[in-house]
Amino acid sequence: MTMLSTISSPITKSGLRRNALVLLARVRRFLNDWVAVDIARRERHAALFALRELDDGELKDIGISRCQTDSTREAADRQRMRRQLSK
Repeated sequence: MTMLSTISSPITKSGLRRNALVLLARVRRFLNDWVAVDIARRERHAALFALRELDDGELKDIGISRCQTDSTREAADRQRMRRQLSK
């Protein structure tokens, strides 16, 4: 008695295609996250620059003092890092 069977290779064309698509999706997600982090960093720097350009009277109108601009930024940076590490 002869048994004929087709042994399929674990690496098929559809499997390779699926793996390639998954890899491309992960790379795309990584790049999108990287660009988003860079944009957020630039926005923070621009906001801090704008706050540093204000005089004490304008800062008082906003409700903050000159010493709070740096400490607020540091606290926001720490909170952002905690959120990124929890992802």
